[in-house]
Amino acid sequence: MLRRAIVSDGDVVVTIKRRLLNASPTSGLAGPTAVNQDVVVLRPTAEFLPGFLAATLNSRIGKEQAFRNQTEQINPYLSVASLRNIKVPVVDEALQLPIHEMVIERLSLLRDADTLYKWRDPGGSVRCL
Repeated sequence: MLRRAIVSDGDVVVTIKRRLLNASPTSGLAGPTAVNQDVVVLRPTAEFLPGFLAATLNSRIGKEQAFRNQTEQINPYLSVASLRNIKVPVVDEALQLPIHEMVIERLSLLRDADTLYKWRDPGGSVRCL
């Protein structure tokens, strides 16, 4: 059972409770990582790049499909079976690559911003190493 909760580089993590279908590819994990019951781990097949899959799920088309299949309005939930029914276009890898690279670059920039934020002085300036 725990095997389904373990996250590896190249997986895509997806929220299935409350804020539905927030998806992100994983990379550079600091150590063993697992998810809770509010998150599903997708392991993309060879026909999908992780960044492309995450971008598609986060898109308006992905979100609309999720909203149609959610179980409640107040505390929305998307079952794993409903997640499997979300349609993702199968396109050539050459077309997926620029989207995948943009998503990975954005994640890298977010990590850098987080690191800089942690190194800032309480007064708001950035400390030099």
